[in-house]
Amino acid sequence: MYQSATGGNLATSEQTVDNKAMLGVLGFFVGAALSLGIGLFWTVGAIGLWTNSIGLLGSLRLEGIWRTLYFAYPFVVLACLVIGTVLFVAKRHLEAAAIAILPVLGVPLFYFALVLLR
Repeated sequence: MYQSATGGNLATSEQTVDNKAMLGVLGFFVGAALSLGIGLFWTVGAIGLWTNSIGLLGSLRLEGIWRTLYFAYPFVVLACLVIGTVLFVAKRHLEAAAIAILPVLGVPLFYFALVLLR
């Protein structure tokens, strides 16, 4: 593990930077930001579906489980961020980062399932 030097002295065990925790914190915030960023595009698509506007989602004619899965995205993001925050407070930083990034990984999986299985 890397150690930081403070005041020209090699860090003692009390001053050592925990790189795994810092990586977890960064991953959690990046995952949360990406999930919420995708939420902006989700909102545009949801408005298009509700108003029956012509667009890619309108041309897909989402029905049944596919429409339900599409509208479940904000709830999935909220659940992942709540679970990630609980893990973050419990000092499980890497697990919090993994949970926070799950909605971002689920979007391409949903798209490929929509294209290939429908």
